[in-house]
Amino acid sequence: MIPSVRKFWYNNEPGTFEVDGHPITRQQIQVYGGPSPDFACSLCQRCEWLSRVWQKKVFKSHDCPTAGICESRCEKQGNELWTHYHQDFGFSISCNPSLNSPKCLALFPRDSKPRLWQRYWGHSCDWWMGNLRRALAQACQVEIAPDLSNVDWDKYDFLLMYNCAGNPIFPKPPIPIVMGGEDMYKGDLQEQLDRLRPEIFLTSCPTTWKKLFRFAPETEIAFWPQAMPQFFTRPNLGRKDFDLLSVGSPYAPRMRLYEQIKPLAGTYKIGFWHEHGYYRNAYDGPVAEFKDGQCIRRYLNAWSAFLGNARYVAFGPPEEPYQDIMVAKVGEVLGSGAVPILPESPDMAYLGIEPFVHYIPLSEIWENNDNLVYYLTSYPAYQYIAINAVDWHREHVDKMLFDGFEDVVQNVTGHKYPRRLISG
Repeated sequence: MIPSVRKFWYNNEPGTFEVDGHPITRQQIQVYGGPSPDFACSLCQRCEWLSRVWQKKVFKSHDCPTAGICESRCEKQGNELWTHYHQDFGFSISCNPSLNSPKCLALFPRDSKPRLWQRYWGHSCDWWMGNLRRALAQACQVEIAPDLSNVDWDKYDFLLMYNCAGNPIFPKPPIPIVMGGEDMYKGDLQEQLDRLRPEIFLTSCPTTWKKLFRFAPETEIAFWPQAMPQFFTRPNLGRKDFDLLSVGSPYAPRMRLYEQIKPLAGTYKIGFWHEHGYYRNAYDGPVAEFKDGQCIRRYLNAWSAFLGNARYVAFGPPEEPYQDIMVAKVGEVLGSGAVPILPESPDMAYLGIEPFVHYIPLSEIWENNDNLVYYLTSYPAYQYIAINAVDWHREHVDKMLFDGFEDVVQNVTGHKYPRRLISG
């Protein structure tokens, strides 16, 4: 079934795709994905895919090696504890020259510091990789390689890779490079920029990359946000259990903010969550509250709901020289229904968000608990910011994530293929 779905999807065939007499729309494929290559059994493929698209269990008992796994996947559909199993974009894997869409080779080394190979093939609570899988499936066909041995470059239109520790050393290939860049803490990242001179450098923090690194004149720096998509966002503009949440990985500036806010916790309902968020990249269990030592963890939609359970959410910036990075938490909080109190970044201009329209600048409360108390006691006057932020997130984030990534692929391939037809 996968070859037929790929033909329908990548050749922009209009109408719907029929599965056992049931129509599946292009919009449903864009959101939930296609049949999963995890199942060689055609009945398992059909049951699991329909369960995902309909968000309810659809399973026919049968004997095959994967029937038990399939039934378990089907049971997870429609269950808010298992949203990371509600999408599967593995149908995009493979580059067929007969299909009228771009062909991407993605270099995801097993030993890279971000563990890109393991994260791509897993089912963890890693929304960043979930975004990338979905964006790739919309924009192009893709093959994933842990190294570049014996590559036939003629099969591909461009190479996607990330500038990170653990990449192999190789000469610039005869096809364009889209090089991503996020964390910049380890590895000889400048050497990779100098040797490979990517045609496009894709990042959520262009200001800091341009400040700390040199780029070839021919490299176009393109913005691609780190943001929780609508699929995992659960905005709450109603009843709140917290006046304020102080959150974020324990960078020193965030700990200073924590120490500043802590004396108010006896008077106001204030929650603190300062654990590393990257644990989600290896965790594939239920998303809701579970204990890891003394810490209660929540991921994806459960994390979004947790943030939205507060009137305000605040966090500090990373440490210098990375203080201008617009961290992923910005995109998480903006859609949650809390009033965001955010460290300002020049890169917010790419989002089009404005202070006192979509967020309150952190400078308003930094080392100033009198101002913080004013906001805590004046929430009705500032709730409009939460409403604006949720509206902004609903209108813009998915377009930036998925249509924006397709814009990059269209540019690097010279617009020689049609964009993906999503409706009709």
